[in-house]
Amino acid sequence: MICTGDQYRTGKWVKSQTTGDFDLCTRHLRRNCAAIDNFNQLDGSMRVGLSLQWKWLPEHCTLHKFSPESMRELLRTKDRKIRYVGDSTNTDMSQSMQCLLGKEYEHHVSHVRASYLGCPDNLSHGTPGYCSNSSYVINEWRKIVNNLQPHDILVVNTGAHWFGDPNTKKLAFRNIANAIATVFNGTVIMRTTVKGHDSCERFNEPTNNFNSSIQQKKTPSYNWANFTHLNRLVHNTFLEAGLATYLPLYIDMFEQRADGHVQNSFNYDMLGALKDNDLVKAREKKNEGIDCLHYCVPGPIHIWNELLYHLLYTTLTDEDSV
Repeated sequence: MICTGDQYRTGKWVKSQTTGDFDLCTRHLRRNCAAIDNFNQLDGSMRVGLSLQWKWLPEHCTLHKFSPESMRELLRTKDRKIRYVGDSTNTDMSQSMQCLLGKEYEHHVSHVRASYLGCPDNLSHGTPGYCSNSSYVINEWRKIVNNLQPHDILVVNTGAHWFGDPNTKKLAFRNIANAIATVFNGTVIMRTTVKGHDSCERFNEPTNNFNSSIQQKKTPSYNWANFTHLNRLVHNTFLEAGLATYLPLYIDMFEQRADGHVQNSFNYDMLGALKDNDLVKAREKKNEGIDCLHYCVPGPIHIWNELLYHLLYTTLTDEDSV
């Protein structure tokens, strides 16, 4: 039985015998852990390969099977485009999709870095009344969805940059949702944002016993404690906004994926040092911080796009047959 609604959220991680196309994303250096993590206890490329072996298996239903060609076919129909809008994790998701599709289909995928989703990018986001100018937000979203058509797809996320009491963000998210409904008549996907995992360097496979208290250690840096509340808030405002087609993409199963993270703070100084073969400088840059929020590309993040394909296939193939 094919999964409907959010049935796919209940399941388990299972280990497969293959890692897929391991070298698919080597030209994308944003989160290329095989290149930048060569100082970890486990070799970077080995760690990436291990993380790619794990697949999500729903308990009571079956996902539409993803393959790069099946996704290409979905996009070829009506010449669809996918635009990812949100924070850096959505940028990673867009690059993952570009890698999966291959160079000839990269033009079908784009991303807009908009951590505050069209609201002003300033420190006032933590105060009541933030982003109350609905006209401003509408104008920003006209720029964000520029050139998109009703048959195109918008994938939205947010969370890590919205500090403070989530309840003070209701007006902002309402204006964001109404702005999208005003300027875009296509399919809108809201991908939830999942907490990171402190001490992620200790994990090389999924775990069902991850202590949630560990995830709170980095709350001051990454705002993890508010992610669940913010996800619910965005979802509810999107539901109320009357979007043409709205689908939530839940990735809460990634609470179990402490493996496959970038681990060290990705910075271009370190990458530049590696390119210059200055291993001493690169090692110094690597030790400046640990990043256990972002995932490697290639890596577990590919599953986000496989789940996205399932939602799109279920929704858009019915539309295409009309």
